[in-house]
Amino acid sequence: MASASTTPPPRTRSNCSRTRRRPGPRPRSRARRCSSSATGRCPQSRRPRRRSRCRRSPVGRSAFCRPPYGSSATPTSGGESESEESPFGHQAHGGFDCSGFVWRVYKLETYPGEGNLGDVLRGRTTYAMSGEVSGTKRLPFAKLQPADVVFFGAHGPASKPAEVDHMGIYLGNGWFIHSSGYGVAVAQLSGWYRTHFAWARRPLAEAALSTG
Repeated sequence: MASASTTPPPRTRSNCSRTRRRPGPRPRSRARRCSSSATGRCPQSRRPRRRSRCRRSPVGRSAFCRPPYGSSATPTSGGESESEESPFGHQAHGGFDCSGFVWRVYKLETYPGEGNLGDVLRGRTTYAMSGEVSGTKRLPFAKLQPADVVFFGAHGPASKPAEVDHMGIYLGNGWFIHSSGYGVAVAQLSGWYRTHFAWARRPLAEAALSTG
């Protein structure tokens, strides 16, 4: 008898191993750069910048971002000096805030008649000194004279004493000296200062030291 054939049966799809699918293109991540924009960056990936609540001005950030200097105390005398015993502590030359600079010039420097000024400038802060003069005694811009104390507020002449946030001393010819965020400096009463000029007062006349 002839031997049985040992030839294996032909292969079919049923007994073949399944073919693996080729991986397709991966979806692009949003973090990748987009070619649609001119800069090549996706607008969705941009994060909004946080805007500072502090207003920029020639006075410097310290005049608008910090709370009123010495607002927690209402001393009747004192000011900035090199002495640790002063009501507001030690503060060297050139490091004054605006009201501390005016205080030193009028109350801590020695010159004839300074005693009378102590009765005129009673407050220590900008808000206090600006509110010591009534509406009839507030001087407009057109009547400024040297040595006048000038005040600046957010609403200009319509500002209230609580809205006055800067001050200085008028020198004449459109110039004044003040302590700003850059230190004690001389500046012109123009631009921001002219727009925000609130009013002025004349301490020398209030103390009967001048006829102005």
